[in-house]
Amino acid sequence: MPDLSADLTNRMCSHLCDCKLLIIDEFSMVGRRQFYQLKPVGDSYVFSSGRANQLQNLGQSLWEGFSIFELTTVMRQRDDVAFAVALNHMSSAVMTPEDVQLLKNCEVKPERQPPSSAIHLFQSNAEADAFNTTAILFKPGDSLTASAIDNCSGDGPQGKKDEFLLQFKKKSPNETLGLASVIILKKEVRYMLRINLDTSDGLVNGAVGKLKRVDQGESLNTEPFPCVYG
Repeated sequence: MPDLSADLTNRMCSHLCDCKLLIIDEFSMVGRRQFYQLKPVGDSYVFSSGRANQLQNLGQSLWEGFSIFELTTVMRQRDDVAFAVALNHMSSAVMTPEDVQLLKNCEVKPERQPPSSAIHLFQSNAEADAFNTTAILFKPGDSLTASAIDNCSGDGPQGKKDEFLLQFKKKSPNETLGLASVIILKKEVRYMLRINLDTSDGLVNGAVGKLKRVDQGESLNTEPFPCVYG
């Protein structure tokens, strides 16, 4: 079981800090590792009920309820059979000279760089973030830096909270459920949402749009205005 994220750990501590009793029904569904960790958690009493081998009495193996449908056509490369064959040979380490030459023809050389508007694929999130930052800075217009305002809820010394927030800001968005500490904003630049903001309005994870205007609090004539995405 992976470690909980810092944000989730903080929320669980806030919700369960007053918990005095844990009652677990059907403890046969609790893994051995977690089961032996239950009693020390929070110094609370634990009551478990149910039969330890109950899961074995639920029925036949689930696999017997499935049917197999074998796919014989590679849909993604169905219009390019030679490329599909080369990929299969590469996965099996049996590439022919023709396969190698076909893939080499797809290589990008310094004199054949793709257009800046093309989608770029990277091996790591760090490389993708670095490319995105550079691409935004090279776009025309003024840049604005939006820094997240974080707070730590729950009881505890303020010094510990400040220390936690300082460590939290050093984490990458992949460790904070897609939430970045700093975002560079520039009008007419395309951005992709990494979390669900409002599913009813289409603001979901993966949605792409251009930033049309930035709300900096108030306009020059003190009239508030909204932030519009298009």
